[in-house]
Amino acid sequence: MSGAGSTKFGGFDSSTMIWINRRCDEFERLWQQTQHASLRDYLQSIDDEPPLASESFRRELIYLDVFYRTRFGIEIHSKAYQELIPTYDDHQISQLMESAIGMDVSPHEWQAGQRVGDYVIEALIGRGGMGEVYRATHELMGRQVAIKVLRQSIHHDPLARKRFEREVHATAGLSHPHILAALDARQINGVLCLVTQWVEGETLSTIVAQDGPIPVEETLQIGIQIAEALQYAHQSGVIHRDIKPSNLLLDFKGDIKVLDLGLAKLRSELDGVSSSEPLTSSQHMLGTAEFVSPEQARSPDQVDARCDIYSLGCTLFYLLSGKAPYQGDTGLDTVLQHCQAEVPGLVDVVGVESIPIALSDYVRSMMAKAPDERPGTMSEVKEALSQWLEPCDQPTLSSRDPENVRTPNDSVRSRPFQYAGLAVAVVLMLGAVNHFFGFGTDLKATANGLRFDGQASYAEVEGFNIPINTIAIIEAWVTPQPGPSPSNLVNWLGDESLILFLSKDDRWGVAAMHRGRPILEVSAEPVRFGQRQMVAAVRDTDQLQLWIDGERVQTRSLNFEPFPSRLGLYLGGVPEGILPIEQGPRFFSGELHGLRLSMGKGFIPAATAEQLTDTAATIALFRFDENRGQSTRDHTENQWNARLVNVVWVP
Repeated sequence: MSGAGSTKFGGFDSSTMIWINRRCDEFERLWQQTQHASLRDYLQSIDDEPPLASESFRRELIYLDVFYRTRFGIEIHSKAYQELIPTYDDHQISQLMESAIGMDVSPHEWQAGQRVGDYVIEALIGRGGMGEVYRATHELMGRQVAIKVLRQSIHHDPLARKRFEREVHATAGLSHPHILAALDARQINGVLCLVTQWVEGETLSTIVAQDGPIPVEETLQIGIQIAEALQYAHQSGVIHRDIKPSNLLLDFKGDIKVLDLGLAKLRSELDGVSSSEPLTSSQHMLGTAEFVSPEQARSPDQVDARCDIYSLGCTLFYLLSGKAPYQGDTGLDTVLQHCQAEVPGLVDVVGVESIPIALSDYVRSMMAKAPDERPGTMSEVKEALSQWLEPCDQPTLSSRDPENVRTPNDSVRSRPFQYAGLAVAVVLMLGAVNHFFGFGTDLKATANGLRFDGQASYAEVEGFNIPINTIAIIEAWVTPQPGPSPSNLVNWLGDESLILFLSKDDRWGVAAMHRGRPILEVSAEPVRFGQRQMVAAVRDTDQLQLWIDGERVQTRSLNFEPFPSRLGLYLGGVPEGILPIEQGPRFFSGELHGLRLSMGKGFIPAATAEQLTDTAATIALFRFDENRGQSTRDHTENQWNARLVNVVWVP
């Protein structure tokens, strides 16, 4: 194994990047704790700033400083930033500031029923760092489509615009049954748009999260279809560079669709022009930490088709085991494992009785550190996977009867590939960037979670010190069970608070303290016990909303007595002494599978577990995927640790 210092990313060795990442974390925590940090004072407190990385480090600190000054309404002085990076002119400083401000402002948004060009908007499906995705209908043809819109705040950013145009260029030239079809690209109402086909189905990450690992034969069929699509893309001059389960959709006919060519790199030798300008600076890495190849982590502009082979190997590993091959505490830790750790074998994870040893070895060869040690082409991968696909009597992906398709209320897969009848947005957005590493993270949980007994179990997030500032959101992926009521599922406490709870008549509710005044709203409909659901509590100053499975629900207002509480975050209940004794124990009964806390404007609550990702607005993100131990770790850079008391892991 190579030493840590020998691994380089974009010109910096890993020890330097770890130092920068930790310092950025430290400065961000300072802002969160004080809400008025001084960048100049912080830099003066540092005596070991690496000279060669000084400009990049200070750029990231300025980005964070602008972001938090905007969030907390504090004046910004561009001249002070230019003094910190003398090599930057006014325009470069302005671009940096606009990029940071753009992460915390409401993006351009179209409304349902609005006519946009030839299309009528039906719904906003999702948003990310590059923009929004809408479901729409072509007005004359009546065909449903997905419209990807470049975010207004970065519309004039040359880098973002070029990346968007690159995606349009890459997608427009491809026509394959297993690649999402591009239908149109234009500027509509002053914004850049990419229109693609709308496909009903579920991504592989959602399927594994809901149902667990996929059987070998179905995984092989999936892998063959992906290899066919990528072989075609590679021959067309397109490298995907972000193959992962959440970019692979299985439709209800059993066909795979490869999504999101936003990271595609066109090979210059096939389009007859010189190598185009890199779409990221040398310090940025595009891709997703759990599935990125070592060479892409080191030099994102120096990859070829073999990086897709590596990522497909990681994806097959995930489909067969329910776990990514490498799982570090942070995105950077995970990437370092890709570069340095021994390549894991599937048989070591799932057992020799569950998978052929030869197949395990082949997937391992796809994940070889050196590109030359991997299979050479996707055609070779397809041929190899076909060897293990033996004829049998099991149903295939393309022969599922309609009555066997699982309804949204089913919780167990009774036969292979029975999926929820949910329409999903098939153009996935680039995730918001955390510092300069650009790592996204997939939801890695299967059916995991924490089980609270309704009697004495709870989780305390140690050292949690983020006060609520105007807009706050709690999103919980949860399976409630009958038990004592009222009960509190999530308690974000402090002078300003937000609580997601079950009322004494078994209805979801949201409560808050705002400037010493209590506010409470309760759902008009009773809770669905025993069913997994996405429940969100939203607070905008003194207004409360309750969302269930991505839809805002009708509520009614109730009164309750105000009570003081110190700053903290508790799940499933609270220990004695935190709430007034007259509040009662309030322990929740049920399973909590995922949790996200956020603060910021322009936020649409998640409808599915897959949407619980780390964004610029995220304060805490728990996936509860450790499956053991007396604590669970947050998946943001805050790295909160939740101590578990009388809590049982869901098997």
